[in-house]
Amino acid sequence: MEKISALEARRTFADLLNRVQYCGERIGIHRRGKTACVLIPEREFQLLEQLIAEMEDRIDLHAFDEATRGGQRTRSVTWDSVRGKLDAKHGIRTGSRKGRRTSA
Repeated sequence: MEKISALEARRTFADLLNRVQYCGERIGIHRRGKTACVLIPEREFQLLEQLIAEMEDRIDLHAFDEATRGGQRTRSVTWDSVRGKLDAKHGIRTGSRKGRRTSA
C-alpha cells in the first residue's frame, strides 16, 4: 500500500480516486506521520462492511450463549412493576395489557 501525505493527497485527489477506482490500488493518507485514512475500492469496502456485520453477529451470539448457558439468569420483570416505574418516572399512564397507552 502506498502512503502519501495529506498535502499531496489534496493536490492529486482526482488522480488518487482514479487509481483506486480503476486500478484497485489502496492508498494510505497520513498526517503528522500517522495514517489518517485509507482509500480503498468500493467492492473492498462492501466486503469489509459485510465482515464487520458478521463479526458483530458472532459477538452478540456468543454473549447471548454466555448469558443463557453460563448460569447467568436474568430475573423476570412483571408488567405491573414496569407500568409503575413508567408512571412514577415519566408520568406515563399505561392502559391495559393489550398495549394501549394514554397520555397523562
